[in-house]
Amino acid sequence: MQLTVAAIIAGALGYVFQILMGRLLPDEEFAVFSALNALSMVFGSPLAALVMLIARRVASLQAAGEEGALPAMYGFWQTRVVAVCLVLAGLLAWGMPVVQGFVKTTDVIALWLFFGIVALNALVVVNLAFFQGLHRFGWLSGLAILIVIVKIASSVSLIVVADWGVRGALAGMLIAAGLTWAFGRGILRRDFANAEPPTENRAHGFPWAEAGPVLSATVGFAVLSQLDVPLANRFFEPSVASAYAAAAVLGKAVLYIPGGLVMALFPMVAANETNEQQRSFSGVLLRQSLLVTLILCGAAAFVYSLAAEPLIHAVYGLRYPQAAGILRLYGWAMVPLSMALVLKHFFIASSTVGYSWLVGIAALLLVLLVVTRHPLPGEILRIVALISCVLCGAALWIHTYSRCAASS
Repeated sequence: MQLTVAAIIAGALGYVFQILMGRLLPDEEFAVFSALNALSMVFGSPLAALVMLIARRVASLQAAGEEGALPAMYGFWQTRVVAVCLVLAGLLAWGMPVVQGFVKTTDVIALWLFFGIVALNALVVVNLAFFQGLHRFGWLSGLAILIVIVKIASSVSLIVVADWGVRGALAGMLIAAGLTWAFGRGILRRDFANAEPPTENRAHGFPWAEAGPVLSATVGFAVLSQLDVPLANRFFEPSVASAYAAAAVLGKAVLYIPGGLVMALFPMVAANETNEQQRSFSGVLLRQSLLVTLILCGAAAFVYSLAAEPLIHAVYGLRYPQAAGILRLYGWAMVPLSMALVLKHFFIASSTVGYSWLVGIAALLLVLLVVTRHPLPGEILRIVALISCVLCGAALWIHTYSRCAASS
């Protein structure tokens, strides 16, 4: 319950942040900001996949009474993330013209700020993975809220006071990520101070057979849930792209609803997988989580259907007249995607790889359909909804088949 409340608060604050950006930034800058914000999640998703792998390993070590191995594991992954980010920085410098063309901006400083956000957020998620695996839900909840509060304060100040525009919005996000990482690192180092060294050395990396499916699922879901905004910025006129981004701010709030559920579900399922007698309980957790997600997200989508125009006018005034029609579809498209999110976390925690590869394939299909068809905004959302429904159906079949095979 604590995580669910924190996820709702953090989601609501994130929602406020993007609304403020939509009100404070000019249309063209808001479209670019929304595209970069979404791309930061897409490009950060390979590193964010570490949350799944590390949290599962941390939960297993704690269950086995081997907490002494955690400090070395933490240092190992922090240094590896930094090394990967340095390589990515070189790739960005080399491919800067291509990135500028895709995002439709000539602002190199904004793009480097965007990269800094990706890098620092990768370090933040390593911290969050340890908190999640250790079941430190209080700190996990607090940091999730802290980063958004600092982001709002920093970005709004830099836009309003310094008049930095989209650079100010991105710089505020960078400051928030840096402070959150430093604070979380301090807490973990304090907790590790009393840990006894392990009796034997342990490998901290993950084999491709374990990491590959997690990367496929995490990157694939990031593409399914975030790439529509950059693609809209790429293919639509600024007025339509900014309206789509405005609707996406409200529509994606539906995805925040199951956030607390999946954070609590993951370590419990991972722990249950170590005990044959407790695996059946994981299925109960999954059914309960899906039912709650369907009810809450469906209710939110229904509200959007009834009150799209008043909501858009209340939030943005008269700036985005086309956003109401997009929002009506957006909420319903997020319902099956929210259920796919719950299923993704469940299957990664239970080490079932089939669904993970399906998510990656679905993401490729989405990109191919949008890039080749150049659909209208409503058609993009229908494609997302259809692909998400197919994913959910396939996931439930995989779950039923695997449980029947295990019991036979």
